[in-house]
Amino acid sequence: MADNIQHEDIPADKTHVAFRWQVPTVADLSTITDLTPEDVYKEALIVTTNEKYILKSSDPVTWESISGTGGGATSLGALTDVTITNPLDKQVLIYDTVTGGWINDTIAGGTGIDGQSAYEIAVENGFVGTEAQWLVSLKGDKGDTGEQGIQGIQGIKGDKGDTGEGVPVGGTTGQILAKTSNTDFDTEWIPQPSVTVTYSTSAPVPTTIGGIEAGKTYTDANITTVIDDLLFPYQTPTFSAFASNMPTSLEVGDTIAAGSKNFTWSTTNASNINANSIVIKQGSTAISSGLANDGAESILVSNITYSTATTLGFIIEATNTKGAILTRSFNIQWRNAVYYGESALTTLAENDIEALRVKTLASTVTASYAMLAGGYKWICYPTALGLKTTFKDTSTNLNVAMNPVETVIVTNAFGVTQNYYAHRTLNVLGGSITIGVS
Repeated sequence: MADNIQHEDIPADKTHVAFRWQVPTVADLSTITDLTPEDVYKEALIVTTNEKYILKSSDPVTWESISGTGGGATSLGALTDVTITNPLDKQVLIYDTVTGGWINDTIAGGTGIDGQSAYEIAVENGFVGTEAQWLVSLKGDKGDTGEQGIQGIQGIKGDKGDTGEGVPVGGTTGQILAKTSNTDFDTEWIPQPSVTVTYSTSAPVPTTIGGIEAGKTYTDANITTVIDDLLFPYQTPTFSAFASNMPTSLEVGDTIAAGSKNFTWSTTNASNINANSIVIKQGSTAISSGLANDGAESILVSNITYSTATTLGFIIEATNTKGAILTRSFNIQWRNAVYYGESALTTLAENDIEALRVKTLASTVTASYAMLAGGYKWICYPTALGLKTTFKDTSTNLNVAMNPVETVIVTNAFGVTQNYYAHRTLNVLGGSITIGVS
């Protein structure tokens, strides 16, 4: 392409239309937006430096300079591998494998490169917008309304029909039309009859049907009431949650300190719960009553301590609109400590038991105990939980050889003293193992 060819509708200080874009500086390439895959390999001209760039990728946008940077020959004849002999119009350079150089010759024309689309030409000539917007712009303005056509010839008038029997005149809102004799069309307006359908049972309903409960009776009941009872059963309310900020598991001897405790709850079908019928109990003793069903209450409680394994229930109650009581509870458990782990010792004293790797609160010893590698494996628990005699490797279900059980007196941090069974493996076990106890 010749860099100085001018187009008649492009100012003299701009480059020719063969370039897809023209910008003042290289930095201005970043201002070219809305690039699509169809724009790849099209050129841009830097007007101030006459440099040429080609778009190598539209996503991400990548430009590459295609301008020469060195000196070199200024004519084809000056090139050492080009031989020009009697050049003719429209000849081209082709490579000659015999001489290993370029010679001039005439070749048959091939298929030319694709030309620009109409949209690309429009953009090149100043259109701004997407291809879809350009297509919309091709639609012209709506034309003027044409003149009204000539009115057609009126058709022939038909014959008059017979007089029909219509609805009698008169009547008022809500009246109905009624026959006064067997003669056709002999009618008159009369008030709409008032009809009330009632229902009575001959005996109590034997079984619950829909919302009609077993044992219910009806005497001249409006049929609408009966249908409503059938289709809309009573929605029995329930407590869906009940909780407190008190702990739910403590070691025997531990104490819940006296003070204000928070209780929260939620209900279903709350409209069917009698107002101010909420009662909260500690065990069987009410500690607050006559409460609104507002979902929260703070109640003062006294110190609570148990030195043996115990479950204490806090209960919430309410009365539904049918007089039935609904309840829910949450429990606090005082449990014994069970100790297990690894030790090189062949016998354990009280402090050795309390120093074992794991301490857990439990209401039963029947469980699986994961032991680490090394040492004897020890499992110690209060005699009140009953002597356990079966110890198995849970991975093989084979018995684990155990030393005869020992009994050790243990006093916990809360001053509760109990006898503990202490079991250890007969041998030191170098690997880890999980022992199932029952």
